[in-house]
Amino acid sequence: MWPYADPISRVRFARKVVPVGGDNCWIWIGAIESDGGYGRFRPVGLPPMAAHRWSYLAQHGTTDQPVIRHRCDVRVCVKPAHLQAGTQAANIADTIRRGAWTTVANNGPRSWPAMSWTLRDLAARGDLTGVAALLDRPTQLEFTLD
Repeated sequence: MWPYADPISRVRFARKVVPVGGDNCWIWIGAIESDGGYGRFRPVGLPPMAAHRWSYLAQHGTTDQPVIRHRCDVRVCVKPAHLQAGTQAANIADTIRRGAWTTVANNGPRSWPAMSWTLRDLAARGDLTGVAALLDRPTQLEFTLD
């Protein structure tokens, strides 16, 4: 796993991941951004970055695409199979197509930072039933990306 990563970063990263099993998300249990709910990781010799971005780059190597997209719409998921390089426009279009786009006007304040913290805490405690219950949504894991 993560063949493009240095061994120390690979071990440090793996210690912060709870693989839920099967095709389910791998939940990041490390640091989480307070404003967006994305995981944060500091690889050896590099500045901090989004945990899902590190996971993608460590698995696939460099990319010329500016955004690493979640196929599963779970911001703390770091499973390489759930990630794809792309553009912000494509990322937003996918989210809208899957019905996962929310706005403050329609849905109130964003729930993702709180959802990320809850998923992280459940996974860190080993409560995979609780994680599965939160991830059990109709739009979950619809791999409809181009």
